[in-house]
Amino acid sequence: STIAIILIAITAHFASAATTAPATAPSTKPALRILILDSRPRWEYRHVKTVLTREAGFSVTAALIGSDGKFDPDPKSSIDHLPASPDDAFPFDLLLLGDIPSDVLGDETLATFRDRALSGHLGLICLAGQKMPATYQDTPLADCLPMANPSRVKQLTTGDLTPTMRIKSPTMRDALAHHVDAATPPWPDDGPGFAWVQLLGKLKPDTQVLATLANSGTDDMPLVVLLAKEKLHCIYVATDETWRWRSVPNEAFARFWLALVDLSRPHQRISIE
Repeated sequence: STIAIILIAITAHFASAATTAPATAPSTKPALRILILDSRPRWEYRHVKTVLTREAGFSVTAALIGSDGKFDPDPKSSIDHLPASPDDAFPFDLLLLGDIPSDVLGDETLATFRDRALSGHLGLICLAGQKMPATYQDTPLADCLPMANPSRVKQLTTGDLTPTMRIKSPTMRDALAHHVDAATPPWPDDGPGFAWVQLLGKLKPDTQVLATLANSGTDDMPLVVLLAKEKLHCIYVATDETWRWRSVPNEAFARFWLALVDLSRPHQRISIE
């Protein structure tokens, strides 16, 4: 019948369209390529590595560099040495730089890190230590550090005091809140104590204090600071004791480090007030 012929024609039309229409590829973002460097497997190094490695959107390489300068990366690392010149490959978007003496890395490598950071191609997060930032005073990377005098940064032993992190920046608060539901506060009111923290001294212009450490009877001390100038984003964490926050509910430790990574993404950084 006429109706049957029409139905057959319509069916054939849509079947043809289904087979000839181009397939829509799923939308995917490239993984954020992160390199974590330290001189030894500190608790901070181990637990930050664990948090970042488990994130689906991250490609993480971790490496230890001994006092002899030997570069010891993960077995699946995409590089087998650090860059010694701007022409050397350095396939990373974010560098977490731990407690490595500056002379172990060398001026050529540090200059490459600096140039990539100043051009906006590399985010920097520096973790406090015995050699960081004291040994970086007159090195190329000093241009990227938030403190005016890295060699004058002092260490304060907090003992048994229980510090409380206070969020000083709406940007930091938003980054922390991004990883919890609306009913959960961006940050808990208290947490376990730290053994030590650095007193950063005078900070450079264009440096923002994202979070402070408050102890009973003392003034707030900068704990997380950000030097944001033109295309440069360098975050400095003034202790290597944040791993103690693993015992704080709602995965506070993981949220803290994911927030810092969010603030450090080249080309995708959260706007800084």
